[in-house]
Amino acid sequence: MEVWEGVPDRPVDHLDNVKLTDLVLTYPQRCSAEDGVFDLEYTYSKEGLLTVKATLQKTGQVLLDGEVKVFGDGNVLPEVKQELDRLLALRPTGRTAPRPTHPHQDPAPAAGSASRPRAAARQAPAPAPAAPTKTAAPALRGQTAPLVVDGSNLAWNGRPPRAAGGKPSFTALEAAIRSLRFKHPDRDIHVVVDATLRHDVSEDEKPQVEAAIAAGKVVQPPAGTEGVGDALVISIAEEVGGVIVSNDNFAPFQRANPWLRESGRVMGATHSQGVWVFNPRIPNPAALTHRR
Repeated sequence: MEVWEGVPDRPVDHLDNVKLTDLVLTYPQRCSAEDGVFDLEYTYSKEGLLTVKATLQKTGQVLLDGEVKVFGDGNVLPEVKQELDRLLALRPTGRTAPRPTHPHQDPAPAAGSASRPRAAARQAPAPAPAAPTKTAAPALRGQTAPLVVDGSNLAWNGRPPRAAGGKPSFTALEAAIRSLRFKHPDRDIHVVVDATLRHDVSEDEKPQVEAAIAAGKVVQPPAGTEGVGDALVISIAEEVGGVIVSNDNFAPFQRANPWLRESGRVMGATHSQGVWVFNPRIPNPAALTHRR
């Protein structure tokens, strides 16, 4: 069985679709095609680790259940390696704050600014892995916490669905960012988009998306790697102690990141008559996982 990453409405051999790996499913005994039908469940963590489970529909017997640890032939293209290095550079260190992915002119540092608490939190000993970011809720409710924008979600805000011929609007996303910068001038703003956004927008907007990516105003997951924009949004929000701006519920990530449903961790976005409004929200709880 081949596992591909890509866009469902494009042919498998499209250049933007990437074959991740081959999986071998072993039946316990010979059976007819009808009896051999199985369900596949794909799950992935916020780090993009992929787990695949195959279950026979007729008997419920599990044929495969495990994490995919080998992708493709193991060779990483230079441009993918470069993009991965750039994304890893977003992680904060003990010396400097992460570089904003949507830079703006910062006012002079004021006493009690958010940068000092974040630095102190990084230097404090952590009782368990990943505990500092997931327990830093009080800092996130401050007025200077970074904003991590789910750019693809906002670009689709108010647009017709893809099935009806709708396309995301990068122009609308840029308007949302301008509004955020006006309303929150003291905050760093990180903008993340899916790797497919530049292909989904209208032809006249594609140069704008390419230019924004090249200038570092927005970031996207490296093409051809496991993981998607939502995972990158959550990872950056954890690393920089930020508030996510999105209308998504992030259902696949709630179990591993319960802080998503804490007060002050997510802001919703509404676009009405040319005006963007941003309000605190708590994503709805994730529904039970269904087989596909």
